[in-house]
Amino acid sequence: MTRMVLLLTAALTCCAGPVLAQTAAPSTDAQPAPLLTPDTPVASMPRWSEFPVPPDHTTPLSEFAARVRSLNQMGAQLAHDEAQIHWPTITPEALHAQILARIDPAKMAPIDPMLSQKDIEAFAAKQRARATPPPVVQ
Repeated sequence: MTRMVLLLTAALTCCAGPVLAQTAAPSTDAQPAPLLTPDTPVASMPRWSEFPVPPDHTTPLSEFAARVRSLNQMGAQLAHDEAQIHWPTITPEALHAQILARIDPAKMAPIDPMLSQKDIEAFAAKQRARATPPPVVQ
């Protein structure tokens, strides 16, 4: 039953698409179509031969179904991946305390403010000398 409803819906969409496109933008020359009511005589109703031919380049329903299945699978995979993410519930203050606990205070200590400019330059020269690579052997 569901398959039949889907097929009928697709057929109506394919057939009515061009008709709706034509009626959506009425031209100034066109006469308004008469409204069909239950009292309208059968002879004045449109015949199948008057309906436009459906286009040949429409996408088959099987391809639409494959696309829908693919999108549903990608959505399920995305939901699964999102569920695997560990979202920390720690407060910023606690996170700051954890980070500070992992840092070696001796390496992060500031330079002694009592050093003179001459001491600092001597220290920098010593570090530069240590960083100088040895000469290339030829």
